[in-house]
Amino acid sequence: MRWLGRGVLCLGIGTVLVLGGCSSTKEGTVRGKVTYQGKPLEYGTVLFHFENGHVVGAMIGPDGTYVAQRLPTGSARLAVYAHPPVPEGFYLRNEVLPPSRDAPQLATLYAQEREPRTVSLPVRYARPEASGLSLTIGPGEQQFDIELRP
Repeated sequence: MRWLGRGVLCLGIGTVLVLGGCSSTKEGTVRGKVTYQGKPLEYGTVLFHFENGHVVGAMIGPDGTYVAQRLPTGSARLAVYAHPPVPEGFYLRNEVLPPSRDAPQLATLYAQEREPRTVSLPVRYARPEASGLSLTIGPGEQQFDIELRP
């Protein structure tokens, strides 16, 4: 009988730890459409750059739509890249990447040297600090359409 009391106590503590851990994380989902000069951007990537240095990417589909899931809540600056469609069989997960000291340099190189492109976007959109695109992400789903101009 003594072991039963200990087992119930352990089970109760484990439940509190699991449930407590689940409720402390808040994530958001952002979906929208990217247009350039009034037309859908057929292929590309939207990158969400967070204040802590993390970056989350979302692929842009042929109709210009994107969905970024499991985003941390808070402020983010955005960058948009146009590129050819991802090759068939290539799988890119939507996940948070750790901060990188090389991220700004890589973004600039990617924007300048990535060929061929479906559309040539102004280089400023590849740099989150220069794109003029920002968003405060809250828990749950939200819509954020991106209209790019020359």
